[in-house]
Amino acid sequence: MVKIKFKANEIFYFTAYFLLCISTIVYTDSFLSGLFPSGSNTFIRYSALILFMLSLLQNKWRLLEFLIWGLISSAVLAASILSDRPMLAIYILAIVAGRNIEFEKIKKFVIISNIICTLIVLGSCALGFIPNKIYNHVNTKGLTQANSLGFTYYSTFSIIAFLVSTLILSLKNRKFRSWPCIFILLVVNFIVYELSTTRLTFILFLAEIVLVIFISKYNLLNIRNNRVWRTVATVAFPFFAGTCLWISYKFSHKIDWMRDLNSLLNGRLVFSQQGIFKYKLSLLGQKIEMVGGADIANSRKQLQYFYIDSGYVYTLLAYGVIVFSLLIIGYSLIFRTAVIKGDMGLFVCCSLICIYALINNMLINIEMNPFLILVPAILTEGSYRMNYSRLKKHHKRLKLIKN
Repeated sequence: MVKIKFKANEIFYFTAYFLLCISTIVYTDSFLSGLFPSGSNTFIRYSALILFMLSLLQNKWRLLEFLIWGLISSAVLAASILSDRPMLAIYILAIVAGRNIEFEKIKKFVIISNIICTLIVLGSCALGFIPNKIYNHVNTKGLTQANSLGFTYYSTFSIIAFLVSTLILSLKNRKFRSWPCIFILLVVNFIVYELSTTRLTFILFLAEIVLVIFISKYNLLNIRNNRVWRTVATVAFPFFAGTCLWISYKFSHKIDWMRDLNSLLNGRLVFSQQGIFKYKLSLLGQKIEMVGGADIANSRKQLQYFYIDSGYVYTLLAYGVIVFSLLIIGYSLIFRTAVIKGDMGLFVCCSLICIYALINNMLINIEMNPFLILVPAILTEGSYRMNYSRLKKHHKRLKLIKN
């Protein structure tokens, strides 16, 4: 019999994580919420919060480390209160509490939890407990129908499929990047695309498959400790964030390429610009009232659509300059670490998140995108500091030789 050993902090942590996935995927994002007793989601979230705190108490801290993360957590908690997004408080606890847990184990658990929660929703829909809401779209091909499959909005299933596939392809075991696995993931995402008609997400997944094949299968790109790729990884997130914000701010229907880009992105630039002009920048965030497709479809009132899809724009406006800056720095650090260690799976994931954040608010959504949990471990990891130190010494030697 195979015995699987879990430490106390891991038991608390993974239980909290599973509750977090239930709260978001099963309750908030699906019609199953109507079958739960009143206050269920609040109970689930508080339970997750307490369990993350219990896991956090199992960790040992250096004084400076404790003070730094205390300040960061305080800023995030303030943003959580001001933006009226209580999940942000749980996210920062999940990030800090995960510092002593092997990230590969976290990724596998997130994959399993997301699949279980998704199957609960799909199964409930198939059995008729919750509806499969149909959304009709008029386009050049005529009328197309998008299936929600039990979720409150038709794009939710495709987002989960995309992020779970990305996590699977990033696992260290190379069998998850074998041809059979790639083919299965491709078929699954194509079926999801056919049902939900989420074109942009599927195109991005195809780009991911191409990256995996070129980088992992044929080794056409050697990134380990490469100076050029370190620079690219360092500036990628600030560059994409700055470009997204600039285009959103300057958007005009009179400029052909901007108008075409807005059409390609299904009108996202218009709403990002509206958000920028409607809400002023703040240090610690503010409440943003958004009305999405699910709100319009499920409400009896006459509502006007206003939804900021861009993760860069929404994060800056809703969570404030401080949290936005911390997120960009955190992702840049993860991306840079992927290059230093030559971690192809992490490199591909960072590339995809960097681009995906342009069209979807997934920069901080721990239940589906756990990569920010790497930040505390990276900052305290001796091998990272050692690699970086060796790298600087190596460049100094090269300069001395040239001189």
